[in-house]
Amino acid sequence: SIRGEMRLMILVRKDILSELTDVELKSVNTGIGSVLANKGGIVAFLTIRNTHFSFVTAHLEAHEGHSHYLARCANLAAIFSGARKKNTRYDATITSHHCFVCGDLNFRLELNRDNHSESHSLVRGLVDTKRWKILAEYDELLSALRNNHCLTEFRTLTCNFPPTYKVTKGEKEFLYNPKRIPSYTDRILWKSAPGLKGNVEPFLYEPCPDYDTSDHKPIRGAFAIRTNASKMTSP
Repeated sequence: SIRGEMRLMILVRKDILSELTDVELKSVNTGIGSVLANKGGIVAFLTIRNTHFSFVTAHLEAHEGHSHYLARCANLAAIFSGARKKNTRYDATITSHHCFVCGDLNFRLELNRDNHSESHSLVRGLVDTKRWKILAEYDELLSALRNNHCLTEFRTLTCNFPPTYKVTKGEKEFLYNPKRIPSYTDRILWKSAPGLKGNVEPFLYEPCPDYDTSDHKPIRGAFAIRTNASKMTSP
């Protein structure tokens, strides 16, 4: 599915394609006036082996600062509220056994310091010494999850790698633009229905440093999922 600058592609193995049913696509704009499609989300619903999945890709409000943080949380609420399956008043987090969210969520590292240069230097120092746990303490998204500001009951893995934004295009290394605080803007999260949390097993979560055509380094994740038909699949 394509929505403005956003893309969502779901690939299904040929040997299980016949088991795929109930495919629906929905999308929501959250750009200026809720009209522009430069920001927003795409939601895909599908059922396979008696298991309801939803996949959400989103591009949320940009920029640093508390007001933009609140706007990102509001963007997510608008996407889930506006992109529901037909004939239901419930969003993807309720109608799915497993719901995955990914994309440029734009959450930043918030150091609560007035001096931008000082904040940038501090983050760079933590990156250079691989102090991932300390960086996580400044992560807006983890704070939002702890405080139920958005994506309630969703889980994500710790980013044990350098921030993926804002890097220099054309470089395979993580060379950061001094105008922006390096941040983990690109993320993957998931939520499972009650009683099914143990059916999702993440085994990969990492950036793709060789990708050099953007000021973001994309990330990738891999999950083994036990479907309701009791077969293990790796989407």
